[in-house]
Amino acid sequence: MMNLRKPIIASSLLIILAVLAAPPVTHAQTTGVIAPTLSISCNPGTVAVNQATQCTASVTSPAPPSPSGTISFSSTSSGTFVATGCTFSPPGPGTCTFGGNSCGFTSGISSTTISCSVSYEPNPGSEGTHSIIATYSGDSVFIPGAIEFSLTVTKRSSFFQITCTPSMLAVNQPTICSGTVSDTSPGTPLIPTGTVTWQSSGAGTFSSASCMLNPISSSASSCSVTYTPSPGSEGTGIAVHGILGTYAGDTDHTGSAEDESLTITRRSTSTSVFCTWGTKCTATVSDTSPGTPLIPTGTVTWSSTASGAAFKPSSCTISGSGSTASCTVTYSPGPGPKNSQTVTATYRGDTDHFGSSGTTTLFA
Repeated sequence: MMNLRKPIIASSLLIILAVLAAPPVTHAQTTGVIAPTLSISCNPGTVAVNQATQCTASVTSPAPPSPSGTISFSSTSSGTFVATGCTFSPPGPGTCTFGGNSCGFTSGISSTTISCSVSYEPNPGSEGTHSIIATYSGDSVFIPGAIEFSLTVTKRSSFFQITCTPSMLAVNQPTICSGTVSDTSPGTPLIPTGTVTWQSSGAGTFSSASCMLNPISSSASSCSVTYTPSPGSEGTGIAVHGILGTYAGDTDHTGSAEDESLTITRRSTSTSVFCTWGTKCTATVSDTSPGTPLIPTGTVTWSSTASGAAFKPSSCTISGSGSTASCTVTYSPGPGPKNSQTVTATYRGDTDHFGSSGTTTLFA
């Protein structure tokens, strides 16, 4: 009689060993299957570098409870995020934390929307379009997602101001014109750099056609040049020269310009008289305005308080060098009483000089 128990026992042992050697059975974790609604906005939507904008991203479910997980922000360009707050809407039970560039949420039982707000400040040199991306991590119910906002980033605005001292001057008299450029955009200011170029509507000379800006504060820079109006540029006696300063801008600032009006006049003179009784009288005309003097030109006419007095010739043409010019005439007191007489010399002026007069008193 055959013994069947041994094969049966052997088969049972093999089955047991196979079961023990098999890997444990695992159950797949539940993943999100619902697509939430994502939204993002930044206000303002156009900013300058170093000017912050407030961006808010929201994730909304069709019905409570709200999504949970993380909302994080990133940018395609250079800038800094600082999380400023997180909320549930409608308000209800739930917790959220924020920091850096993200917010973390646990489900709000009676809410449908989670929102994360950040401040974003574009770095200097990053002008252009910044894509602000909000990424939702997803949870066991809602699938991950991302949405972006196109932020326009510009250069910072500048304001240019000119001051010329003095603003009323004579030809050949220098004035100092200073140009100041200020950063006027909101946010953290940047010191303007670069150059200012100068032009005049009248004839004149700048000490330099441009000057390099130097910082004077955390938001402003300035530079100066000297401007000297040319002889003849005062027109018939008084003229206006428009001084135009132009700031070209720099990497992070827009350009700007302004003009200043200068009043240009002839140069001032003084006239002195020296006479000897019954012989000669000399008139000396001096240029008295600041700056480089011009030699006075033109004529001097004569008069006396003495009845019958005579000058030969009755007028004379001045000549000289540097800042003075003179001329001499013969003076005859006349037949009247030989008491005191006042002699007056009158200079009529020229293209670049105002007239003047001087007197002297003669005693017999």
